[in-house]
Amino acid sequence: MRAVLTYAAAHDFELYTIDIKTAYLNAPMDVDVYPYLPHGHSGGGLNTVVKLRSALYCTKQAGRLSGEHLCGTLTPAGAKRSTTNPTLYSWYQPVHGLLSTLAHVDDLAIIGETRAAVDAAKYLIFQRYKGRDMGQAKEFLGMRIFGDRGTLTLTISCPGLMKELVSNFGLSGAHPAMLLLTVGTALRRSGERPMDHHRVHSRSGGNPRGTLAQETNGGPR
Repeated sequence: MRAVLTYAAAHDFELYTIDIKTAYLNAPMDVDVYPYLPHGHSGGGLNTVVKLRSALYCTKQAGRLSGEHLCGTLTPAGAKRSTTNPTLYSWYQPVHGLLSTLAHVDDLAIIGETRAAVDAAKYLIFQRYKGRDMGQAKEFLGMRIFGDRGTLTLTISCPGLMKELVSNFGLSGAHPAMLLLTVGTALRRSGERPMDHHRVHSRSGGNPRGTLAQETNGGPR
């Protein structure tokens, strides 16, 4: 995904996102599934039998069926599914230029050489699915995206992930440091090992995660 975003930034492509409503439910089930009635269901009695007609969240095949359904929507329009990343589709339109779509369940990122290419992809998708046009990409899969088209760069941050890591390592009460290195520090190869192996194991009991927490927090508590 980062490679696709990098390519979009380097070539000054348009980047927009779409949110698909109830993405899994668009795909029909491929096997017979008869679930128990959910708690609080008022219809029917003890002898009532229900059958799933659409892929449902938490079923084993829901993700695969949803992906195949999207594939059946995009490939007839000329898109080619990547052999290394099945969530990536790319195609070239003679009028609008190069176009790519990156899908993750109900979140879609559309990368187009022109705004017209992006609009054409949106039209194709909304013809088949109900969803919301989220506009120019500002967030995707928990990542905040800041674009600077003047310098052809994208800056990505993951505040949710960082908060989770801080919490998991028990660093919620640590004092934040905006810059770990002093201004003007130059990094050079010294030939030395970056971390003393004996000190790591003696302070963390052989657990690198514990060492990371200690080092970041200023030592053992």
